[in-house]
Amino acid sequence: MRPYRLIGKTTRNHLSERILGALIKWQERWTIDFKQPIIDFPSANELWEKPNGFGVKKGQAYQAFFFDVKTDWIKIIFGHKSSSCPDDGVANAVANEAKQSLADELLRQFNIYETIEIVYEQALITPFIGNGDVYTKISLDDQSFYVWLSPDIVSAFIPAPLKYNGQPLLQRTDACVDAVATCKAKLDLGSFPITLLQNLAVGDVLSTDIKLDTPMYLEVNKNTALRAHLGQQDGQKALLFISK
Repeated sequence: MRPYRLIGKTTRNHLSERILGALIKWQERWTIDFKQPIIDFPSANELWEKPNGFGVKKGQAYQAFFFDVKTDWIKIIFGHKSSSCPDDGVANAVANEAKQSLADELLRQFNIYETIEIVYEQALITPFIGNGDVYTKISLDDQSFYVWLSPDIVSAFIPAPLKYNGQPLLQRTDACVDAVATCKAKLDLGSFPITLLQNLAVGDVLSTDIKLDTPMYLEVNKNTALRAHLGQQDGQKALLFISK
């Protein structure tokens, strides 16, 4: 049994601030001109199966993975001058160096820069809901690329009150044993004139053709759970459940 971890808005805001800080420092260092970056958090379903990129390992485990498929890094680096920049080894070398510089800056922001191993290969990340990892889409003008962050990195930015405390996990039924639910039983009495309802007072009796064995519905926390009949048990009013 493992913790089921979903990343909330507060943690995503912290991650966005770190990413934005890295982008600003990188932009200043390389004197690159682009508009306000857009940082989004897409689901893993929006990603492709084998993106190009390079991973960052700490020991044998991936900590982060930077990847793209159609990103024009030459256009990002050289901007409107990219059309006049020859698409040769020099331009590609500059773009690759700038991309590596951006990855380094992002790693510094996530505090894993000192003990890392850069591995250039296709992504070997297998995402699944609830494991605590994060996919980030970073858009610079009309170009974008993706960053995957491991649960280890993300957990460092989860506010302390929301962190898993490491206590042994319980089965859901055991964890809910002391929970309290509000139950209401409702019986449809039919239709009445508004004037009759306006004049109701304590002691009045409403006559209805609804039979006593007409099913009523039990609501648990505002959700309909069961059909029931009015009944009596041990001299007390009761509900006899008949179906879902």
